[in-house]
Order: sequence, then C-alpha cells, then structure tokens
Amino acid sequence: MKNLKQNLAFMLLLAILVSFVPVIDANAESVKLSSGAEEKLKNAIVLFVGSSKSIVNGQYSSVDSTNLEVKPIIINSRTLVPVRFISEALGAKVDWDGNTSTITVTSNDKVIKLKLGNKSININGNNHELEVAAQSINGRTFIPLRALSDALGKQLFYDRGLIIISDVDKILDNTKDKVLIDEIIDLFTGQGSEIENPSDLNISKPNNRTNQIKVGRHVVQNGDWIYYVTLDKFTFHLYKMKEDGSNKKVLNQQWSYDIVLEGDYIYLKDGIEGHLTRIKTDGTDKTKIVTDKSYDINLAGDWIYYKNSSDDNKVYKVKKDGTQRTKINNRSSKDVTVVGEWIYYIDDIYNNSKIYRMKTDGTDVNALTEVNAREFRIDGEWIYFIEISPNHDYGDICKIKLDGTEKTVLAKSAAFDIRVSGDWVYYTQHPDVNKWVDGGDIYKIKKDGTEKTLLVEGINRLEDVAENWIYYEVMHRIDGSNIYSVFHRVKLDGSNVQEIGF
Repeated sequence: MKNLKQNLAFMLLLAILVSFVPVIDANAESVKLSSGAEEKLKNAIVLFVGSSKSIVNGQYSSVDSTNLEVKPIIINSRTLVPVRFISEALGAKVDWDGNTSTITVTSNDKVIKLKLGNKSININGNNHELEVAAQSINGRTFIPLRALSDALGKQLFYDRGLIIISDVDKILDNTKDKVLIDEIIDLFTGQGSEIENPSDLNISKPNNRTNQIKVGRHVVQNGDWIYYVTLDKFTFHLYKMKEDGSNKKVLNQQWSYDIVLEGDYIYLKDGIEGHLTRIKTDGTDKTKIVTDKSYDINLAGDWIYYKNSSDDNKVYKVKKDGTQRTKINNRSSKDVTVVGEWIYYIDDIYNNSKIYRMKTDGTDVNALTEVNAREFRIDGEWIYFIEISPNHDYGDICKIKLDGTEKTVLAKSAAFDIRVSGDWVYYTQHPDVNKWVDGGDIYKIKKDGTEKTLLVEGINRLEDVAENWIYYEVMHRIDGSNIYSVFHRVKLDGSNVQEIGF
C-alpha cells in the first residue's frame, strides 16, 4: 500500500511538472543558440509576428503544420495570436464546438471559454473584456496576445515583433539583453539588429481581406504612411503621404486602382489597360505581372487571385512571379474575396447577383444567399452585404455567416458603398429612391444594427476606411452633365474634414 501511494504521488508530481513544460513537435529541429540564449529560452515558447515557425523549449516547431498561413499578426496596432497552438504548447487541452463557435481551453485549475465574434473571455465562470473580439483567421481562432498569456497565467516578453511566453517575469531586458534579443530575432528574420518595427519586415502574411495584408480600393495605411489614389477629376494617380498630410510623393502616374500592400510592395491595376502590376512603396521596381485587365486583387501566400476583365470577369490566379496563370471559374464574377481556402464572390449575371463561394481550386461551388447583392465585405466570421431589389442598385444592409447561415437585416435602407472597420459598418445612403443621383450622405451603424450615425452630408461616395480615417469623394457636376470628384477624408466620428489633392 505504501509503495502504491508513493507511486501515485510520483505520477501526480510528474503530471504537474509536464503541464508546465511546452509540448514539442515530434519532427522539431534543434535551434542553434548561444549558451546565454539557450538558458533564457529553456521551457519558453518563442514566436515572431508574421512567421509561421516557433521555438518551443529550444526546438523549432510550426505554429500549425497543416496550415503555414497561421502565424501571429498585427491588426490595428494589436498583436493577435492563435489560441490552439499556444495553449497546447503549454500543455492545455483545447476543444472546439462548431455548433456554438466556442473554443474551450482547460489548463490545470482553469477553464477558459471564447466565442467567435464575442469581445469577452470567460475564465472559471467570470467574464473579462477583450480589446477585440475573438476571430477566425485562416480557419483558426485568434485573440489578443496579452489576453491569452494572462488567461493562462504566463509571463509575456515582447520586443519588435518577438514574442516570448514563459513562467519567468522579465525574462529579458530590452536594453541589457539587446544582443541576445537580436540573436533570437535573427533566427526568424535574418535581420535582428536592423529591425525597429515589425511592420517594416517584408514577411509573407496570411491572407484575410479585413486584416494583415492591407487591402483597399483607393487607400491603404501602414504605420504612419498612407498610400492612396488621387480621385480629383478622376486622375487616379498613386501617391503616398504621412498621416498628417506631409511628405506627399507620387509613386505611379498611370491610372491606378485596387491597391494591395504587402511588405515593401504595392500590387495594383495599372494603366488604362489595367495590367496586374507591382511597385515598391518608394515608387521604384515597377513590374508587370500579367497583361490581364485585373480587378479585385487578393494575395494569398505565393498566389495572386483576381477578376480578369479581359475574359468577361472570370476569376483567375497567378504566382507572384507571373507564372502558372490559371482560370478558376467560368462565370462572370465581382467582389472577389479570398479567405482561407475559400473564394467568395457575387455572380455578376443580370437578375442573378447572389453571393457564392468556391474552393480556391474552383471546386465545391455553392450559393450563400437567396437574394441578390450589390456588394459585400467580410469581417471575421460574417459577410456584410447590401441586398438589392429588382431595378435598384441600392438596398438594405444585411449580414450572414461565412457558410450562408444566420441572415440578419441590420438596417432597412437605400444603402450602397459598404465598408466594415472595428465595431462599425460604414455606407453611403441614397437620398432619393425615386431618381438616380451621384452619391449621398455617409453613415455608420454598429454591427448589431444599432446607433445609426450621420457622418458626412452631401453628394458623396464612400471609398475606404483606413485606421483613423474615412476616405470619400465629393461629387460635382459641371453644367449639369460632366461629373468630377474631389477626394476628402474625415475622422471616424465625422470630425476634421480634409480635402486631399495632388
């Protein structure tokens, strides 16, 4: 009996110890570290923003061996991390309930629950507010880094995109241990001592149109720099400027459209011919990728997905080096949006403009709506769209889940130009449903359909929402016939209207 008790006590102690040691990938490769770094990283999890690899207890491991697009990301200045990888690496059990979109993490004496789209985390029955809601990115649940490390009772170190999770408080000193920190960063990037901000890195990031790859029709913002297309009198030249409006510089004097920023490059539709092109953020190294007239540009790994107007708006993909150009579908499409393994689009057929989705190889095509849609935007697990009636190009604001379920009408309206950012849906509202006009007032409404707020009055067209600004055109007609626009921006609360020119 005594031996039995001793054995049970030993097994209990062993289980407790194991629960605090990170789990190691069976195929992991040992990391070559200096003795100082090796000692510091013992029993720690190390990740880096934008990287799909990690270091767990001194060995390399994939954040997700089945999906290399899963990696820590920065969205709106917040670092988000995958819940499952970090939790399981710390010995916790993770369960997923697809019926309720709930993830449950069980770790020692803690039970942690998260629900997609919900801005709270439940720890042992007590709710705590999250800075941003739990969201699905590339099929995995992400939440703010600090919230997850605190919930698991771990200590967090962060420097220039480097993330270390451990049991040790202040495991490194940003100043005294800079050489060690640079050494660790260099394992992920090869440029540790040169990094001042992780957003400066040219690291391939996972594709999700609402997040990390900066996507805009005419405006994207990265840090303090804004890249935009001038719409004044429809010149459509590509510029950049600081957020305060200083340091304006023209990058491309050809017709520019559908700009997407990744690392040091902007991908865009270039010239009247609309060739798919990339150009560096300093205006150099302009390269034509394909001669197709390209719209709705999406980046996903090594691939570019786009609508080819040279072929009746069919969906195509091509490698970033211009090779392996492939037609994906045979139907006219618009609002092409790639999320994970799915392509979402509107079937651009007269009187049949429903929202569809298909796999990125063109298989498994299915309709998500029974009604026609003017346009849509994807944010997290939801598709926000404008439902249109016959003979109208505007309508009600609605949302559905990514699988087409749970349709909800957010606002009965004559809306168009829908955009989604943070907790809000932004849109232009048609001022007179009995006649055609060039634009309307710009509004915002909460994602639950409450707090409709007028932001800008007049004849306007909403273009983009980027960081702290709403970008829009003020429409004018000359002699009642010829139309031109003047590009403006306004703060998210409707204050500080500014004209943006050449």
